[in-house]
Amino acid sequence: MEQPRKPAGSPGATGGQYDYDPKNGTGDLPALSARAKTRAERKRRNREERGWIYDPDLLKATTGEHVGEPVCTPGDETNIVERYVGTLAKSVTKYFGPEQAEEVVRTYLDHTLVELRTCVAEDPTRCYSVPLVNKVVSTPIHVGKILAKPPWRLSEHRMRAGLRFKKRYLKWCADHHVDTAPSEIRDRLWDEELDAYVAEKRAKGVKFGRGLNYSDGRSASGSDRITYLDESGDEPRRTFKPVNPDGTPRRVFNGRKDFEVMVSRGLDAREHSTDEAERIADTGTVSQGRAEATFKLALSQGLDETQVARALGVSDETADRWRTEWVMQSAPGVGDA
Repeated sequence: MEQPRKPAGSPGATGGQYDYDPKNGTGDLPALSARAKTRAERKRRNREERGWIYDPDLLKATTGEHVGEPVCTPGDETNIVERYVGTLAKSVTKYFGPEQAEEVVRTYLDHTLVELRTCVAEDPTRCYSVPLVNKVVSTPIHVGKILAKPPWRLSEHRMRAGLRFKKRYLKWCADHHVDTAPSEIRDRLWDEELDAYVAEKRAKGVKFGRGLNYSDGRSASGSDRITYLDESGDEPRRTFKPVNPDGTPRRVFNGRKDFEVMVSRGLDAREHSTDEAERIADTGTVSQGRAEATFKLALSQGLDETQVARALGVSDETADRWRTEWVMQSAPGVGDA
């Protein structure tokens, strides 16, 4: 399935940019619904049924054609991801470099598989099976699809301009035998590469929207206005007003810094997304049966059992009993003794 683009005339001059495809390009596979009712129900379950999307009983089909299919184990999931991550990383190498490309793909797959688990856990006709996981993971990825989704939220044209800057910056560091350059050097390189990028686009008669800014806040689209940062709210927002309501000056929006922060934020998300114990701890209470299933699943994944037990709210005695049962069930031949 072709990654959709926003239509011409979209707000913010975003026409032609890659849009977020809620079906993730997987056709008949389940997709996250944006309906308020669905979102509210998920929040409730996350609050009251801690770790529910990892419950094996919810991940198997109870009705329909997939009844009886085995649920994909954490080990199978890991093997599937590792099988394809190298190939998928090739499509993003030119944007992030060979060392970071696989991390970017793993972050993308982490988010995708969490979405898939959620959808399957909500649908009694679906099974989180090896064929389903394999189909989702092996689907070719367009780099625009990765960049448009969390945690990146980068437009493709911004990444293309950033790619030019990154290559120039790495060359400058190599030529000067340093690992990093001062911010004023990075600002200069960003502005020069953005100039070249804009000139090429205009020579071709191609529009690229208003999402690009020079380091001094000027818009690359040709606007004479300078973009500032409004930091009065929880999240900084762009504004064209140079002062705050109280008359104090606002900071100029630095396009180079904005690009670097977004890329860094996306890469950092990999570390947080792989901490399953913390993810479980962020949800609410859970029934005894599901707590046991989640705890044993965590053991099979090699997670910190103490942290998981604390997150699930189970006693040391209960955790010890579940651990013994898990060992007896998983050790070859022991369970039959």
